[in-house]
Amino acid sequence: MAGSVFSSLSEKTSPDKFGNFKKLVSFKTAYSSTYVTKWISERTGLQVVLLKKESPVVEGYFTVASEVNNDSGTPHTLEHLVFMGSNKYPYKGLLDILGNRLFSSTNAWTGVDQTVYTLETAGWEGFDSLLPIYLDHILHPTLTDSACLTEVYHVDGQCKEKGVVFSEMQGVENTSYSLMGLECQRLLYGKDSPFSSETGGLMENLRVLDNETIKEFHKLRYRPDNLCVIVTGMVEENELMDTMLKIDNEILPLPSTPHGREFVDTPTRYKLSESVVKRVAFPEKDTSFGEILMSWVGPHNSDIISNVAIDILGGYLSEGGASVLQKELVEIEDPLATDISYYTDDYIRTGVNFMFNSVPTDKLEECEQKAFKLLKSHCSSSKFDLSKIRECVEREKSQAMLSCENSAETLALVAVSDFLYGKRDGSDLRANAKDLSEYDELANWTAEQWSSLLKTYLIENKRVSILGVPSPELYASIKKENKERDQNTKLKLGEKGLAKLNQKLNDAQAINDAKIPDDIIFSVKSPNPANIRFITTSTARAGSAVKETGGKSKNELQQLIDNDLPSHEELPISIHFNDFESKFIKIDIFMSSFTVPKELLAYTEGILTELFTLPMKLDDGTELSSEEVINSINRDTVYHSIHPSINGQFEEMISVKFQVKNENYEKAIEWIQRGFWNTVFDEKKLQVLAEKHVNSIPERKREGENIMSSTINRVLLNDRSLCKAKDFLECESFYKELSTNLSNKNKFIEILNDLERLRDNLFTSNNFRIVVSGDIKSLKSAVQPWVGFTKKSFAIKFEPIVEVPRTIKVRSEDGIALANKAYISPVPATESTFLSLVTVGPSEYLDKDIPALAVACEYMQCVEGPFWRGIRGTGLAYGANLHRDVETGRIVFSIYRGSDAGKAVTVARDQVLGFADGTTELEDALMEGAVSSIVNSIAKSERNSFDASLGLYVDDILKGRGTNYNRQFMAALNAVTKDDVRYAMNKYLVGLYSPESSMAFVACNPSKSDDIKTLLESMNYEVTMMETIGGDDSEDESGSDMSEDESSSSGDSDGEDDDMSEAGSNGDEDTMSEDEP
Repeated sequence: MAGSVFSSLSEKTSPDKFGNFKKLVSFKTAYSSTYVTKWISERTGLQVVLLKKESPVVEGYFTVASEVNNDSGTPHTLEHLVFMGSNKYPYKGLLDILGNRLFSSTNAWTGVDQTVYTLETAGWEGFDSLLPIYLDHILHPTLTDSACLTEVYHVDGQCKEKGVVFSEMQGVENTSYSLMGLECQRLLYGKDSPFSSETGGLMENLRVLDNETIKEFHKLRYRPDNLCVIVTGMVEENELMDTMLKIDNEILPLPSTPHGREFVDTPTRYKLSESVVKRVAFPEKDTSFGEILMSWVGPHNSDIISNVAIDILGGYLSEGGASVLQKELVEIEDPLATDISYYTDDYIRTGVNFMFNSVPTDKLEECEQKAFKLLKSHCSSSKFDLSKIRECVEREKSQAMLSCENSAETLALVAVSDFLYGKRDGSDLRANAKDLSEYDELANWTAEQWSSLLKTYLIENKRVSILGVPSPELYASIKKENKERDQNTKLKLGEKGLAKLNQKLNDAQAINDAKIPDDIIFSVKSPNPANIRFITTSTARAGSAVKETGGKSKNELQQLIDNDLPSHEELPISIHFNDFESKFIKIDIFMSSFTVPKELLAYTEGILTELFTLPMKLDDGTELSSEEVINSINRDTVYHSIHPSINGQFEEMISVKFQVKNENYEKAIEWIQRGFWNTVFDEKKLQVLAEKHVNSIPERKREGENIMSSTINRVLLNDRSLCKAKDFLECESFYKELSTNLSNKNKFIEILNDLERLRDNLFTSNNFRIVVSGDIKSLKSAVQPWVGFTKKSFAIKFEPIVEVPRTIKVRSEDGIALANKAYISPVPATESTFLSLVTVGPSEYLDKDIPALAVACEYMQCVEGPFWRGIRGTGLAYGANLHRDVETGRIVFSIYRGSDAGKAVTVARDQVLGFADGTTELEDALMEGAVSSIVNSIAKSERNSFDASLGLYVDDILKGRGTNYNRQFMAALNAVTKDDVRYAMNKYLVGLYSPESSMAFVACNPSKSDDIKTLLESMNYEVTMMETIGGDDSEDESGSDMSEDESSSSGDSDGEDDDMSEAGSNGDEDTMSEDEP
């Protein structure tokens, strides 16, 4: 078994006092290698929680209970303004510039009841240096008027509404989920409850919010006794507490009269006198499908058994095609919904919610009533499937264990909730986190107990049901209102007024962008990356993997694998084994879609991805219904899936994932074998899947980012591409036709033949790349089950393994040229603009330019870098990023949630050109920060053993750059010079902003499409106006998204949908969803 630094960790003792701090609880969790300690300062009330866990990343969650009883947005705006400087460090961006140098990334979110500031650092050294500076920003922010103006809301000289927070909320306020959720909270808790507040801020309130109100809110809520510092990772307790003691000694002590606890001491209505069913409109031109949200106020936060039980009950009722609600509402002909999800709001009393997606608008009431009737019928214990819900208990327990093993965030969020609502003595934290005994208790519950729980919280307890109704009238009304507001503002201010506003904005930006002295920036020493404790695993190979890699590993694990495969047995499949300490085994199988005839590729999205829900006929003749298959697989696995791509990379591959407890390893292999070769393509089941897929499309069309990504796929890839074939707009007509043809006997036979051809071409032994990860040495037999698997295979081929399918091989003519053309997609359901520029980039994974290009891109997009200050900081867009994708041979510049996308692109172009030609000097601090930021993203991609081992496999086998690539890459990054960066900018980035070497893609509100078209045409792009998504929009009048004097470029949407509350981000994405770390 691979060694663990925590293998000998025991419940050791530590001092009960550390200066001002008193230890409240200290324990090791019974289900993971995490040691939990909680402290409180008797001087200030500041709380500290350490979750000590093996990981190369140290994470911080700095939590404030941010209670407010209005929609002003003060919690959210303050979250942003904290990053604008502190009294001790009064410089905008200093926190993030230092973070860039210290292998760190900062972020934050604001929820209904909390604002949490996060810090992720590769190693403890950089975290320790930044922690005091970060907490000073939280407790003592400068909160200047100039920062409030640029960050929250302003009107610029062109009469455009901007501001980082405003742009963010503009993109979400009128979405279906925001409108429905806010109304639901108000009906559940009452309009004056803090749980009913839109803490992000409604646009009408952000327009009038002043800085004094924000300052008052900070004074009221940002007290040390209302702050909890939660730290996770490889951290020594004495080192953390030494730093915290120094911080605590500089904070004002507690007042003689203690403050009340936010939320806990605030009177709130938690019980409705009657149930409410209400229709809520959301702006949308396509009126075919709506949504339903059913909500209740559930058990008290401190009732652990009831809360775990209600979670399990929610899954039993709604998760998977065999669940109570899905079986009757989704898995039927003419489905009443395409999906049903369950989630909770973890307030002082838990909010219980079911969301029904893509419900036919004319059946909203019918669906809601039928759902409640189904719930009510289960009040009878005779209706409960006791064995199934006990299986749900076991699966939930395993998922909880796996989640804690993989990520410290799970327990960190438990600590956040405990800080908000738990007892101050720490006893609730111990009760919630020490062990999983509540699952053992629930495993013995009777059917009567489960039905009583359902009756108490979902039937006798009154509910709120929100019926989300698409409304063209509301869409038209909002458009008209926005136009009238713009006109009235112009009339009111006039040219002189607008000029004054523009000058005021310029002055504010000048104040905000005051240069930070170099001695402050370099006062903190950059850590040594060699001190980062990366996770290591043992690797071995079997079958054709030995030939593929040119040999075997030389270690104990390889010997074990060799001994498990007799010399006379030949294994015609490629298997890689990764060994490390874990209670779980993960099986990944990767297959090339290039073996599948292109006319069959469309079946992957809606049929193949549901393979493990289809009926089966086993080898012995036993027939299993769809429900029996789903229930049986769920019983034997912790997680399973089949879908295109490998975590967002290699989108021409299809991946199968099974994660199981170690003792179920052989069962997992057996279920994979059955799924591949024993599934039955049943007509009724296929009809349900086809209709569900068709019905889900209108909802996906409401997201501008989805539409833009779809257009890129459909334009830049050819018909051989799986990525194009599975695109939801590309295959929309295919599934509509499939739904019709399934009822025709002759057509159905053709469909069956197609699906059997798909099976025969995809599931061949030489098309399997198998990766088995976990505690391999604990298995009874690691290899022999695969021998049986291959013997049952219908298509064993002792042939060379199929090549890794590269997306660059399925580019269209436009995808190869990447020049001159632009595509605009009007999307009525979005108010923001999403814009992408695409140019040619490196297409070989060992291209010598990649290190310099990586630094160049990160230099431009890192927090407090050029894009951050020039685009986000001036309110032109919520995000601007550069994405390099070797797999497609592209570089993409993106504008995400743009309020003035054209101006944003002009700013980006001028910045890149300035650095490329040397007019603007590259800064030493940002150069160093760009490298450190990439190192941080590498560490985050390897934060647990499963991710680390899969990343090594992808690097070595799929990308062909060796298992040590990340270490070599980090060394290469440190050797990148300013000349190298300018070279990369000139070779790759400058071309993004020229029509001769780039293509543009835009998704925007129809009112902005004509102006964007005019601008792009003036730049010599050949513009194609795509069909309006969501209905005809011929009566729309154009507004303006871009300044008239702009004469250059376009932009894009970042592939990452930031939460409404994320204030800081390094623009990093997980290594497994992006080409480079």
